[in-house]
Amino acid sequence: MTLPDRPKDVLKWQAHLDPEWLQELGRIVMFAAWVEETLHEIYWRHAELTVETGRIITGDLRPNRLSADILKLMKLPPNQKARLADIKSLISEYKNLAEQRNQCVHWIWSRVASGTAWTMPPIYKTKIEPTKYTSEKLRQLGDDLAWLRIRLSAHVDTDKNLRDRRAALGELADFCVPAPWLDERLQSM
Repeated sequence: MTLPDRPKDVLKWQAHLDPEWLQELGRIVMFAAWVEETLHEIYWRHAELTVETGRIITGDLRPNRLSADILKLMKLPPNQKARLADIKSLISEYKNLAEQRNQCVHWIWSRVASGTAWTMPPIYKTKIEPTKYTSEKLRQLGDDLAWLRIRLSAHVDTDKNLRDRRAALGELADFCVPAPWLDERLQSM
């Protein structure tokens, strides 16, 4: 519902950021949501849940809880050390990127000038410093989230299916279906 006394185009009044910056923020939001959806799919696969059952069980879980449970589930099968190490590193990367995403989405944008802007923590946050951004830094965050989603998506599939898909892709396998734990050299380390 729109408040009846809202002046037309009021949203344009407070948009301190250039359209390029707003577009990058949109990419960050979109890819972060896709990463979170992939975490649900990973949980469902490793808990052997159907989509319908998975929605009931994980529908209200936050990403940090999903991540912790995924690690517990992936510790269960034997001989999965390389895969477990990969998902651990991806979850660690997710926590870092999610924190940056939260600053971009939930903090207050200010001091916009000369190709830089700062996000200021809300007043209810204590002892947190402002963060400086450039449009390039925002683009990089969006790209990092997009790549993380691709890397995580391999954990939704079985090793056999991944090997088949990677074989069909040839030289594009590491880009389209990255699964470093399948590399025999890495498993022997």
